[in-house]
Amino acid sequence: MALLGVALLFISFFALTLGSVPIGPGKVLRLLAEAFPGLGRRLPGPYDALAAKIVLELRLPRVLLAVLAGMALALAGLVFQGIFRNPLADPYVLGTSAGAALGAAAAYALGADYSFLGLGGVTVAALAGAVFATAFAFSLARAGKSLSLFVLLLNGLALSFLFSSALALLMIFRRHESQYVMAWLMGGLSSARWPQVFLVLPCLAGGFLFTLGRARELNALLLGEERAHHLGLAPQRLQWELALVASLLVTAAVSTGGIIGFVGLVVPHAARLLCGPDHRTLIPLSTLAGGLFLLLADTVARTVLAPLEIPVGIVTSLVGAPVFIYLLRRTGFRTQ
Repeated sequence: MALLGVALLFISFFALTLGSVPIGPGKVLRLLAEAFPGLGRRLPGPYDALAAKIVLELRLPRVLLAVLAGMALALAGLVFQGIFRNPLADPYVLGTSAGAALGAAAAYALGADYSFLGLGGVTVAALAGAVFATAFAFSLARAGKSLSLFVLLLNGLALSFLFSSALALLMIFRRHESQYVMAWLMGGLSSARWPQVFLVLPCLAGGFLFTLGRARELNALLLGEERAHHLGLAPQRLQWELALVASLLVTAAVSTGGIIGFVGLVVPHAARLLCGPDHRTLIPLSTLAGGLFLLLADTVARTVLAPLEIPVGIVTSLVGAPVFIYLLRRTGFRTQ
């Protein structure tokens, strides 16, 4: 975790220097120091107003949003994998991301894009879509007291296709907003600004603290619902609580960056290979790794073909889809 933290800080600073307008590390350091009264004056070099606007108003909020959204998606994926006891569970695969994107895009198209204290119609609609998609897929997969994981994944994929088709249909009826809807489908952080950072930050902090406080219960769920019940837990209630928190994390990420797939699949799997299945360690490790993964993906997306920008959802899918196929083959389509 210490190495990941150092790498995250280093790459975040390095990402601020990259872009269609390259800015040297020394100038970036001086501009960041300007945020602290008196400190910026002690560093050498003239003040560059244009570079300050690029770094402080465009690149810095985008870097922070990439880190926070990656953390939220990775933590949500870890929670889904824990409550469903399957490494294939992921907000993208279960349809949660697509449900949140459809809710947000529909609210925006209907003119419900008001905001009060950071909570607006778009956010509420995204949360409703995420919760509905998760609950619907979960309820269809549960037969009595058993949960068919194979049916759960099929339901999630079907919902993803359904919601993506609804988004495409929305583009037809709202042609003047088709570019906005297309951004939801491909995922991207090009519109990142400070208000979006301040929207994701409290959701991530609350979700992280709640999930970390339930780490022992998540460990018990890995033993199965029946054994968890014998240990004094209420498995179904715990699953619904954690699913709601995970849906909120997905909502925060999707409402600011659109559908960014496979972060919640790749990162928890890699973290589990590093530290094992204990959620007390897995939760902070996956959160840090998620921020680092999406930051790297977004940095590649905006620099590899600069000034042309690739949607970050395409980059994460290029990495995540082969991992999903590998996990699918390794699990052998196990249903329980």
